Parts: sequence; structure tokens; C-alpha cells
Amino acid sequence: MSKVVIFDLDKTLLSGDSTKAWMLMRFKSGKLRFLCAAILAPIALVFLKSNKFKSIGAYMLLFVASFRMDEREMIDSFSSFSSKIRDGEINGVRWFDDGFKEILKHLKEGRRVIIATAAPELLAYKILEAVNLNIEVIGTPLSKSLFGGWIGGTHCRNDEKVRRIKGIGVSTKWHAAYTDDFNDDYPILLNSENPYLINSTCKKEYVVKNLKRLNWS
Repeated sequence: MSKVVIFDLDKTLLSGDSTKAWMLMRFKSGKLRFLCAAILAPIALVFLKSNKFKSIGAYMLLFVASFRMDEREMIDSFSSFSSKIRDGEINGVRWFDDGFKEILKHLKEGRRVIIATAAPELLAYKILEAVNLNIEVIGTPLSKSLFGGWIGGTHCRNDEKVRRIKGIGVSTKWHAAYTDDFNDDYPILLNSENPYLINSTCKKEYVVKNLKRLNWS
């Protein structure tokens, strides 16, 4: 059986938050959408600052960003955005060369690589597809609401990542896990034989055995 390697996506393999960058692009696509986002932003930010209600704030903004988009439009928008990341056209979001090479190294050595991200699963697939990476993705599922916008299902973060990983037949402990965020992702680090923190200033390395720090660019 192949050894399993888990990667977070945003700020681990990518330099920034892909969902946030996509939503900002959408907000700028029309004056009404921008106005609605500006009105809702202060409320959403209150939720985003709470670990317990973080997903509510994110889904409020996602709804505005995706309002009146059908499935084909969502797919096309994610694809176009992912190509722009690949081509270096999205401010603040690019691939870390070191992270990309790390994925290729594990694939070359015959390991099973899985991306586990809180970002929309479809968006993560398109980001990987744009750079010809055909690997497994676990992310937050999206569905069209009755009111014209898209919303997320169970937010794929923290313990939910471990539950989803086990749900596709992976048992702990996996070979390695990479993330930038100790607080959000300590469950995948705890369940890893080789846990890595990427570009992190976290001081809690004593909590996870064998935790190593890597600086990627």
C-alpha cells in the first residue's frame, strides 16, 4: 500500500488565500455586487474572527460573489481564475516553487498525495488541473441555494479534514502532512509521522512530535 502525504493548499502550496482572491475578483465584476459585498463585509468579518462561526462569514461573502451564477459559470470562473494563478496574474496568490517540487517528489516516489483544504473543492480541483496535477482533493463542497447564490457545506477544516481523509479509506498515521496553520490543522499534523509547518511563526511545535519547519518560496 502506498504511503499517504497530505497537503493543505492556501498559504502552504499557494502564497495566499485562493478563495478570498477569487471572491475579490468577482466583487469587482459589477457595481451592484461590489456594493452588496461592501455592505455585508463588516458583518461577515465579525463571524470570520470567530473559529466557531468562521464558516458563516465566509459563506455570506461566497453567496454574494456567486449570486446568479449557474454551475457552468462557476466552473468556467474557477478555471479562468486558476489559469491566472498559474500565469502569475493574481496579486498575492502564486504557487510556491518549493511546494510544487515537494508534490512532484512524493509522486515520483510512488506516494499517494491528497490535498485537504478548507477552500471549495471544485476550486481546488481547477487550481491543480491548471498545472496538470491529477491528484486527489478533499475540500468544502458547494451547492446552489434557493436564493440564487452558492453556499458551502460542512467546512473542511480542523477535525473535519481528518474525518474526510479517513472517509476515503486512509488510516492514521499517514506518512507526512504539510500546512501553514497550526491552529486550524493540528489534527492532520498529530496524525502524521512527518509533520511540517510551512512559513510559520507558531511557537507550539512542542505539542506535535517531530514537527519540522520549512520556509518555502
